Amino acid sequence: MKFKKIALLAIVAGMISLSACGPKDEAIQKSIQEKLTTMAPGVSAQVQKGVVTLSGEFIDEATKASVEAALKEIKGVKSITDNAVIKAAEVVAPVVVNGDEVLKAGVATALQAFPAIASNVLVLDSIITLTGEIKKADLPKVMQALMALHPKKVENKATIK
Repeated sequence: MKFKKIALLAIVAGMISLSACGPKDEAIQKSIQEKLTTMAPGVSAQVQKGVVTLSGEFIDEATKASVEAALKEIKGVKSITDNAVIKAAEVVAPVVVNGDEVLKAGVATALQAFPAIASNVLVLDSIITLTGEIKKADLPKVMQALMALHPKKVENKATIK
């Protein structure tokens, strides 16, 4: 009888110690931080008794969902309280592409300082094509001036001297 009591106490003590052997909050926090660093750098987390509280900004809903799924797989995570938000989408202005007539007038004005190349420019379908010869030092200035006219693209087929 005495042996049964000792065995029973040993089993109970073992069960208590095993249940207390789960991952500590610090270990969970470290695992979570490693995931967040690569998956969502704008988000931080706090862990208390296995409950993860997220804060910060996710770049989009898909990232938020994948991060939460990944965090739920970490041993010791009991639940996730999500206080993070989705970053507001930036409004992007529409791209403006000027037509051939506007570009031809703009090219004449923009290249007044470069008469040698001005006569070797073709504008067709909103694409400006440079031909002829151009000095290497002048090329960046010419390209910048032409891109400011908002063509579809500028093709440089000129020979650089």
